[in-house]
Amino acid sequence: SDFLGTFAPLPRTREERTKTGDARPSIAELYPSVEDYRRKVERAADALIREGFLLPRDRQFVIQHAEKLWHWIHSQ
Repeated sequence: SDFLGTFAPLPRTREERTKTGDARPSIAELYPSVEDYRRKVERAADALIREGFLLPRDRQFVIQHAEKLWHWIHSQ
């Protein structure tokens, strides 16, 4: 079976994680707020820029895209 391009999404809440028996922390446990998530995305983007994996001009796009993803996940 080919797993190219597939992923197993994290559970959204601790309750969902417990119900499904997923051992991974939930999104809510990892990122308690959109502000916390954004700060972590900003730090990760800055690290990628320093390491040469992300162009500085793409930083804002990556952060905005991540925030849109946050809101999409929490609207489900």
